Amino acid sequence: MSSRKFLIAGVIVLVVIAFYAAYIGQQKREFALSQQAKGMVYVEVLPIQTALGWGYEIHVDGKSYIRQEFVPAVFGRRGFDTKEQAVAVGNKVVSNINSKSSPAISIKDLEELGIPIKASDTLQKK
Repeated sequence: MSSRKFLIAGVIVLVVIAFYAAYIGQQKREFALSQQAKGMVYVEVLPIQTALGWGYEIHVDGKSYIRQEFVPAVFGRRGFDTKEQAVAVGNKVVSNINSKSSPAISIKDLEELGIPIKASDTLQKK
């Protein structure tokens, strides 16, 4: 009898989660449509885990616009240490684009965002 109660409780939890997910999806769609009506686009910075560590994707109206799998502006390819670092740099890129600046990131930008820079990051090997 107790396993039946457990099963019913599990089904109820799954139904609640499904309705909540559908509700959140609908809210996102409605927000995107309201922004489009105003001539705006929906921009989202998402962290991505890669073989190198963390990177980010910038989505515009739900489509991938930029995929950055490694720390920009440094020599070689290494991922961000944390997803928070990746998102901070992605947000800087979006800010640059919004202010009609180049989306490029510099070593100075990385330092201002608190991204650790190693001496080897700025040296190019010959």
